[in-house]
Amino acid sequence: MLRLWQLIVFAAIVVAGVASAVASHEPFESKLVRLEAQLALPAIGSILRQETPALNATFLSYSHDQALWMSAYLALMRHGGVARGVLIDYGHLPKFQSVLVRYGADVVLPINYFHDNDIATLSAQHWFDERYQ
Repeated sequence: MLRLWQLIVFAAIVVAGVASAVASHEPFESKLVRLEAQLALPAIGSILRQETPALNATFLSYSHDQALWMSAYLALMRHGGVARGVLIDYGHLPKFQSVLVRYGADVVLPINYFHDNDIATLSAQHWFDERYQ
């Protein structure tokens, strides 16, 4: 009887080990966002499958506005990593969204430039604006 009990416990441990090795390590929320974005935007679903959860969430929020998600997709295709960073950092802002729709995909280039490079005159203007408001 003890031998049968040990065999059952051993089999359960082996099955649990195999199941945990085969299971995905991606969190449920990330999977859900990715799947929802692919369902909302089937035209670019294969591209979104390879992107980060943050970028998928951005595209999911853009899915109601065709001009917006198409501009973001075009920026991603043309400018790759630069567009990824800008879309993740600024994609949730309504002003950025309106600029992206109005001026198109190439707007990510100057935004990235000013994000990465500190311009002394702009910093000084920002400092004066904060002090005198």
